Amino acid sequence: MVLQSLHLNTENKAMTRFARIVLLLVTTGFWGSAAAAENDLQYNQVRFQAAASESAANDRMQAVLTVQDEDDDAAQLADRINKAMAWALEQSKGHKGIDVRSGGYSTQPVYNKNALSGWRASQQLILEGGDFSQIGKLIGVLQQRLQLTTVGFSVAPNTRAAVERKLIDQALDSFKQRAEQVRKNIGTPGYRIVEINIMTEDMPVQPMPVMRAEAASYKSVAEPSFEGGNSDVRVSVQGLVQLQ
Repeated sequence: MVLQSLHLNTENKAMTRFARIVLLLVTTGFWGSAAAAENDLQYNQVRFQAAASESAANDRMQAVLTVQDEDDDAAQLADRINKAMAWALEQSKGHKGIDVRSGGYSTQPVYNKNALSGWRASQQLILEGGDFSQIGKLIGVLQQRLQLTTVGFSVAPNTRAAVERKLIDQALDSFKQRAEQVRKNIGTPGYRIVEINIMTEDMPVQPMPVMRAEAASYKSVAEPSFEGGNSDVRVSVQGLVQLQ
């Protein structure tokens, strides 16, 4: 019985040693394959970028008008500001294609020789749309009691999206042409794209300040004229290729 037990223990140890050897070989093979794959992935890699751009007409306009006043009585000041803005919102109704919303409202103390002498309040009215003529007419009406403070132009989202779709194809074609140029120059039979990123530049509305002028105080005002100009829409492609 003792000899049989020793024999079994010897077999178990041998099997354990064999299992460890097999596990070591499998593990070594796995990490060796992973390391080889990693080295292969990082071999003969080239990173570069390509871009495409197009000038597009600014077909959206944003105008900011402000009602501003001062008074030593805060309640009377607020009443005048609120009435002026209510009038402006009423005048803005019914203009199709013009988005109208109220903007910031602020009230600040006015000091004279470190002593409170009154209050200054202002509120904004924001107009947005693609019909510059209609916006100009509405501004002409609103300038009777409000001041035009900033005007900005941009490419409308739908217009920009259509231009970007075309530019993405152009930028990708340019990227592939550069990859083929690099491949030929280096002298490899082919290449594969490892990584690629497509980026579009979003140009926000660029407001242009308007020289401050006093409101016309209920007198008729000639409507202003606007020209939106153009903006450059740009798409860039950055990527990593591996020469094969």
